[in-house]
Amino acid sequence: MQIITLVYTVMAQSQIVITPGVSNAALISNLAGQGISISNISMHCNTAAYGTFTNGAASSIGLNNGLLLTTGGATLAADTNSSNGQTDCWDDTLVDVDLSALEPLAFIDPCIIEFDMVPQCSQLTIRYVFGSEEYPEYVSSGYNDAFGFFITGPNPLGGNYNSVNIAKLPNGTIASIDNINNVTNNAFYINNANSTTIEYDGLTTQINSTVNLIPCLNYHF
Repeated sequence: MQIITLVYTVMAQSQIVITPGVSNAALISNLAGQGISISNISMHCNTAAYGTFTNGAASSIGLNNGLLLTTGGATLAADTNSSNGQTDCWDDTLVDVDLSALEPLAFIDPCIIEFDMVPQCSQLTIRYVFGSEEYPEYVSSGYNDAFGFFITGPNPLGGNYNSVNIAKLPNGTIASIDNINNVTNNAFYINNANSTTIEYDGLTTQINSTVNLIPCLNYHF
């Protein structure tokens, strides 16, 4: 089973199609692979800041379709990497306990999706790319874009997952500009300065994270 998620990255060439502010049905269609039932979707995100994408394989992201979540504007994809600070601001604030645990300043224009999921199989893999306009100039400056994917529900080894972040590198590092850049964990970093397909200045390689589940039971993400 796979959930495909693209985060903080916007695409630029015309053959890549981004549709912002889509319905819950469209989110479900683009979010989940086979063997997954998703329900009870809720969003805390400006409608211009999230959407779905198709034909992503035409760019350097490597994911053909999925969900786009940004802290700015999703439709800023209509350009090459022509700016080192392309963004939109929504003057929205929300303190989320899970996100604050990753980054204390992660309450400014957050983009959060929550949903329930019932799997038919025993493993879930998420595939994501994390990108930011704060690369490289804001690395270790105190402004730290970050991403988390949190699971709550039964753990096959006993007990429960309680907002466990599974969006991590194999060495346990969370996805953020301070943790993945041209110096730290640089095997996962792409300098996107001269890209003709993606606006943002830096992004990660495609990252896969897998978590074990109990089939037919309910999980919250």
